[in-house]
Amino acid sequence: MILIPKFKKYLFEKNLSKISIKNYLADINKFLKWFEETGKNRVTVSLIKQYIQRLRSTNLPGKTVKRYLSSFKHFVHFLSEGGQLNSKAIKEFDSISLPLATAHKANIKILLDRYGKYLKTESYSQTTIKNYLADTRQFLEWLEVR
Repeated sequence: MILIPKFKKYLFEKNLSKISIKNYLADINKFLKWFEETGKNRVTVSLIKQYIQRLRSTNLPGKTVKRYLSSFKHFVHFLSEGGQLNSKAIKEFDSISLPLATAHKANIKILLDRYGKYLKTESYSQTTIKNYLADTRQFLEWLEVR
């Protein structure tokens, strides 16, 4: 497909690492293969969202799905710079994220609240409590994408 060499040049111009470029190209090639199989004639944000949802349902590690999302962000911006997507589409795509499930977020909040109360009963300073909670939150979010 003619887009790939142009996309590769775009990625090099962004001064990305060779590994990132290799991964992004592989991700987009997989998407474009799937795209051709759909019989559609135009890449849309809706179609990319559909593909991302498909990835989520395949039990890929969260980290891999995040990389795909990053690949698509670069691809969407590449398409927009080429005039193939408008600014509304970019805003719509940029709003896509991989948030933790709402119920899971609530569980993390409950755990952190309990942990904070425990740290207070152990007479830790406010600064220490704040740091411990931040570190724990970061760990739990990291764990979620595994």
